[in-house]
Amino acid sequence: MRIIPESHWRNLEADAAGFVYPHRVRVKCEECDAWSVVALENASTNAAAFLRTASGTCPSCEVVFQFLLKYDTKTPKGNQKRAVLLLSTGVSEKYIMPHEGSSAIDERINKLLSEAVQSFNAGRYGESSNQIRRALEGSLKKSLHGKALSDGDQQKTLHALINLAVQHVDFSDPLKKLAILAKDIGNMGSHFNDDGDPSPELVREQIEATKYIVSYLFELPNSISEMQALIDDNKRPVGDLSKL
Repeated sequence: MRIIPESHWRNLEADAAGFVYPHRVRVKCEECDAWSVVALENASTNAAAFLRTASGTCPSCEVVFQFLLKYDTKTPKGNQKRAVLLLSTGVSEKYIMPHEGSSAIDERINKLLSEAVQSFNAGRYGESSNQIRRALEGSLKKSLHGKALSDGDQQKTLHALINLAVQHVDFSDPLKKLAILAKDIGNMGSHFNDDGDPSPELVREQIEATKYIVSYLFELPNSISEMQALIDDNKRPVGDLSKL
């Protein structure tokens, strides 16, 4: 957490209880290193605790900040209460970078993914969960169309769609094709011939494909395990201390 000096506060105001606060602050973003004047939004004052919280968004990279004003508890009654410190947590842990759409993904699915991230960053977690579920359902329906999904099966549950995909979609096919390409790419650079070197464009695609596969092999299983753990914790009855 960082101290934001009062010299960086802008547009000061006092509420009815005498708590002085800024509407905007000048702050450096730890994510993109840009200095900017950030508006404090979603402000809430806890008068009993002499605290005020707010959030803000970096205009350069859209990273979310969390701010905390700690007021002097010894201020005489009736006087304006000045904050001792204005702290910023920098990048919020409850933030996801905006989704960058891909031309390889259906436009409607790209839109749902973007909306899910926007809803999450705005704190609308239920809405975000529904949007990401719809994006996953749409992706599975696109993959299954013409294989095991007829026009009359559009209302199948996500669980049913995943089971159909496991049965009818060859998830190993990209790996099989990559194995053939990897052999060809390896041969291109093995004869000490400049003409045989792979192009930058080819190597870029090679890197991107490998990143996707590594993510599928390692990050996806880990993410699924994390979701399962969170679900198990939510199901734990009150009083069950076995997982604490």
